[in-house]
Amino acid sequence: MDFRNILFPVDFSVHCEAAVPHVQAMASLFGSSITLLHVVEYPPPYAFDMQALPESYWRELRGRAVNSLEDTSRLRFKGFDVTQLIRQGDVANEILKAAEESAASLVMMPTRGHGRFRAALLGSVAAKVLHDVHCPVWTSTHPENCEPTKGGIRSIMCAVGMGAESPSLIRAAAELGEKAGAKVRLAHAVPGEENPVQRSMDQEFLRFLTDSARASIGSLQRVCGTTFEVCMDTGKPSRVVAAAARHHNADLVIIGHGKLHRFAGQFLTHTYSIIRDSPCPVLSL
Repeated sequence: MDFRNILFPVDFSVHCEAAVPHVQAMASLFGSSITLLHVVEYPPPYAFDMQALPESYWRELRGRAVNSLEDTSRLRFKGFDVTQLIRQGDVANEILKAAEESAASLVMMPTRGHGRFRAALLGSVAAKVLHDVHCPVWTSTHPENCEPTKGGIRSIMCAVGMGAESPSLIRAAAELGEKAGAKVRLAHAVPGEENPVQRSMDQEFLRFLTDSARASIGSLQRVCGTTFEVCMDTGKPSRVVAAAARHHNADLVIIGHGKLHRFAGQFLTHTYSIIRDSPCPVLSL
């Protein structure tokens, strides 16, 4: 794991400002260069006739963006290797293009979210980037509530399933944990009913599922050469991971999304739910 070039989309919002200390911390840890990207967004087609807007309108917007981006670079990223980039168009598409063109090894962006229904539809900019980008993505729904600790990343929660990506995910968590000097734990959600009454009726089956999961994760850890503590519970992955992260004061949750979106939207729904519910930032590998 080597995040040499961090792409940080900047919209000058409160959420974006709150993410700055996290970008600084990650860049310091990896000695990364930082590309600050601001997209001058086209209005939606139903709101304006874009052809009716004079070129002077766009020049003024770009001029303001250039000045604001220069201020951000000078005031918030002094001492870092920073490149400033202004683009014009659809925000998500321009982020994806910039990530490709700059060979970004990590995209860091907060997501405000737009409610559970829209999150399930993957309607936000962050969700589109997660779906299509070819590098890891750092996201946080509420970065203002989880400022990096003075010691940096000290506790990592790695959410693992039983998919083919699990060994590489565990190894990546181990590598980051070693580099940051952080304690790594694994979180796994056992499929089952969250209703207490239903759970009590299926205790024997749940014990079987839990024992099988522990055995499988034990095998995974032997392959990876790790002995991380495992946090396991029954229910939705987002709830289980969030509860484990909260209980152990995690500074970062690591999840995998790889290329699984080719098979079904359900996995990305879990991914976005974990990001939305996590008490700390989430790194999607």
